[in-house]
Formats: sequence, structure tokens, C-alpha cells
Amino acid sequence: MSGKTKLIVMIIVGVAALGLIAGYAYTGYRRDYCDDEIPDVTSIYVYTVDMSLGDLNRTYMRGKGFSVPKGEAAYVTYQDIPTVDATDNVDAVYVFDDAELDALTEGFNSGEITEVNVAVPVDAIKYYSAPSGLGYMFKLDLSQMPQTYDEYAVIRCTADSCEWSTDEVDENTVMLYYKYDDKTWGDFNDKLIQYVVANEAISDVSMLVTTVSDSPEDAAALQDLIIKNFPGSNYLSAEFTRVFREKTNMDLGGRIATFAGVVLVITAAVEIGIAVTGRRAKKPRK
Repeated sequence: MSGKTKLIVMIIVGVAALGLIAGYAYTGYRRDYCDDEIPDVTSIYVYTVDMSLGDLNRTYMRGKGFSVPKGEAAYVTYQDIPTVDATDNVDAVYVFDDAELDALTEGFNSGEITEVNVAVPVDAIKYYSAPSGLGYMFKLDLSQMPQTYDEYAVIRCTADSCEWSTDEVDENTVMLYYKYDDKTWGDFNDKLIQYVVANEAISDVSMLVTTVSDSPEDAAALQDLIIKNFPGSNYLSAEFTRVFREKTNMDLGGRIATFAGVVLVITAAVEIGIAVTGRRAKKPRK
């Protein structure tokens, strides 16, 4: 192989290696890069999907440097809600009411209800519309949400459509979330049990936890405490999103760097092999 041919082959090998690295990086970026927006809020949304320590929580715990807890399958049930409510820095716990939603749906289907105001906690729809399911349920433009809302967002619904409302919450408003109160907790549980039994249904916890403190650091500490106690539940919060995003992208960068390193080492070995191919040992001078 002539020197010119060797040079051309080595260039082709180098370009192919760079193309392989670029392709791997691009595919990884498109598939795994996390650009989730960090919600500007201190509340935490807790919902039930995995019922065990799933990949999302494992990523968060690795990002925090936490060890896997012994009770890694523990997740928040209705029996745990009083304990969560009594936790330091918890201001209020709003629990999604499956029985109330079922009654509302039945009312629309039967024609008993034609138009009604529905109230949900502001954070549950403004920041957590996906895990709460409210985004899918109401299909409203969040950018059009009235700025007058404080604790609850009010939505005017008919059987066919929903729209934002500026009405006040009153005795006729359907409250889709029960606000925890130890005085009424027993009644809520009784209603939920009756709903589950009557409909042969399953009701898993979906709830918003608001904080006393406006400090992001205090909110992060609360997120860490809850996830350590209940690693099997699912979460969304500013801290969870921040840590998950950073850890996911760090892991992605590490995989790309490792792949690039391996390819470059192999490429260097191949090019060295090409360079020495065909060389003849020089005869020693007499």
C-alpha cells in the first residue's frame, strides 16, 4: 500500500469514527436528554404509578447520593396521609377525590347536572397538570388561567366543554380535591370506601402537598424526607425535576464520553496498524 493510499484510508477511518461518535451522541441526545422545566413552586405532587422504587426515583436518589432504603416498595396510601400532613413544613394536603369525580360524571351522564363550577388546587393544574391528570381532564389553556386565583382554580363545566371561571368557591362548587382535616378525615374515608365497594374500583393516592415555608431549600428537604419514607410513590416538584434533569444529563454525557473514548482508542489502533502495514525492516549497514 502506497503512502498516499494509506493516508486516504486513515482519513476515511478517522472521519468514519467521528461520524460514529456524532451519530451516537445525536441519538442519545434525542432519546435521553432531559429538558424538563423546573416548576417555580415549593409544593410537591405525589401520585401512584410504580408502587415500588422505579427508575425515576432511582435516578433522583442516585443524584442525591441516597442509598436504596430497606422498604423500597413502600408508597403513600390513604392511611399514611395523616402522617404526611403532620410532617414539618407541610401546610396542607389536597387529596384527589375519586368518589366526587364519579358523582360528577354520573350527574352529567344522567342529565341531572348540565352546568357546574369545579374547583381544584391552583398548583395541581398550573404546575402538575400531567401527573394530576387535570390537564387531560379539562383540556384548558394554562396560559389563560386567571391571575386572581389564590388557593383554588375554578372551572365552569358542561357535559361537552370546560372554561376558566372567575366565580368564587361556594357551597355549590364541586371540590375535586379533599383538603385534609382530622375532623372530617373519617367521613372522607367512609365515602371513599363506599365508592370503591359499590363500583368494584381501585383508588390510589393522588395528592398535592403545599408547604409552610417559601424556601426552595426547605421544600427540597421535605421532598427528600417524603421520598425516603415512601420510595414507591411517584413525585413531581421543583427539587425532583432539578435533580432528575441534572442526573439524567450527567449520565448521558458520561455514556457519550465513554463511547467516544472507546471509538477513539480503536480508531488509533487501526490507524497505527495501517501506518505500519507494508513497512520493511531496514537492513543493518555492514
